[in-house]
Amino acid sequence: MAAALNAKLKSALLPPLLVVAGIALIVAGVDESRRSAAVADHGVAADAQVDEVRWKEKRVSGRKSGFTAAVHFEDAQHQRVDASLSISKDVADSLRNDQAPMLKVKYLPEDPKQVVLADHKDGSGFMYGAGTVAILIGVGIFLWRRRSAAQLGLGVKA
Repeated sequence: MAAALNAKLKSALLPPLLVVAGIALIVAGVDESRRSAAVADHGVAADAQVDEVRWKEKRVSGRKSGFTAAVHFEDAQHQRVDASLSISKDVADSLRNDQAPMLKVKYLPEDPKQVVLADHKDGSGFMYGAGTVAILIGVGIFLWRRRSAAQLGLGVKA
């Protein structure tokens, strides 16, 4: 009985969770778009010394993902800035084999801790698309269930 209730609860929560996740992805896309536009508009290039490369490792498969680099550099006012930025697996692999690893980065002068790789590509288009797909699937599941319930005569009007 409890297992059936648990399964129904999970099933009922799927559409709203998809819609909320879709909205979160779109909001993250807007943030990414604004940051990328600001860096492209008035970002300052710098050579950053890599202090550490970190990643997450899956317990079961041992696969590594979520690579980040802890870096430091001097801003335009000659102040040391410590920051962290996301990097790809290929960049992480090349940094691990380097004796004095350096990265070309861009930062925002008004917030030097906002750092991206100098060749950073705006990923907001993917976030907008994935968010939209999640919302459409969530709404589609909800509408399909309502229609199915109405056709079965469960008292829900379509």
